[in-house]
Amino acid sequence: MKQQWTKRILAVVATLALALPIAFGLGQQHTTHADDDTPAATQPVVLTKYGFTNEQTESDRDTAQSPDQAIADWATNAEPLAGVKFEVYDVTETYWKAPNDYSSTKAPSIDGLTAIKTGTTDDQGQIKASLPIQSGAHNAIYVFHETQPRTGYKAVSADFMLSLPATANADGNVYVYPKNVQHETYLRKFHKIDGVTNKDLPGAEFKITNVAGEYLQLIDVDGNVQATEKGYVDTEKANLRFNWVKADSEATTFTSDDKDGMFGLNGFDDTTTKYQAIETKAPAGYEKAADTTFTADGTTSDIKDMPRGILPHTGGAGILAILAVGSALIAFALVGIRKRQARA
Repeated sequence: MKQQWTKRILAVVATLALALPIAFGLGQQHTTHADDDTPAATQPVVLTKYGFTNEQTESDRDTAQSPDQAIADWATNAEPLAGVKFEVYDVTETYWKAPNDYSSTKAPSIDGLTAIKTGTTDDQGQIKASLPIQSGAHNAIYVFHETQPRTGYKAVSADFMLSLPATANADGNVYVYPKNVQHETYLRKFHKIDGVTNKDLPGAEFKITNVAGEYLQLIDVDGNVQATEKGYVDTEKANLRFNWVKADSEATTFTSDDKDGMFGLNGFDDTTTKYQAIETKAPAGYEKAADTTFTADGTTSDIKDMPRGILPHTGGAGILAILAVGSALIAFALVGIRKRQARA
């Protein structure tokens, strides 16, 4: 009897020994097939955009260099540039057809290709992206294309090429450094004042035209129109761009500031081109001033509005002639009156 119970216990134990591995998935083999939806291996790439005050002769940086290391290596005034737009293109197929045709200074054409990633640099001048290290049967080759430069800097940096896998920094990131050199822009300021008392006049509205009769329109990095701007506009700091339009209804309106009656802007390309500031709306109780011709020479000039009901201190030969004729008529009348009195 005892032997029968022993046999039964051993049989149950054996059954459990076989069942448990199946229940918990142990002892099973898993085969990965080539057609599995397995994500391709990637590398984190950090584009860091800097601007400089002088030309940089070195076109390449080590992809393992962190931004701090790169700045120390450049030993110059490097400033991270926010608001710069880039596109990334996969040019692997084009590159591997003729790899000897390309170099660090000559990237494959992106004509006809669609960007695989787009981005805008942040306050650190950076765009971060994870890019596959393989494209088809080859190591991946990418081209970074700058679409809009930062206001106040030279034209977009040249397209540059990155091959993956690349040597990474200790933090695991691959760093790339497209660069721009800063160029000088020019400014002009205006002070809106009362033509009699010289007190500040806020709220006067102006539009700016060029010699072609086009109107200045300020747009941001995304192409959004800045309909109105008050006071002095630092276009470089705000990353605003000049756009010249035909219709005055599409132009940016510049308004004299509430505090000091000032307005103006920087971002002009030179100090010799002529423009006009056209007053489109005077403050309540004032007449609009004549158009003001100016250049972006860095100076500040007064624009005077005369109170209504007071003859302007300027007005050309027309008003002077009227005053002269009026004075002459009064003089003749006085002479006539005196002669009549003398005869009487």
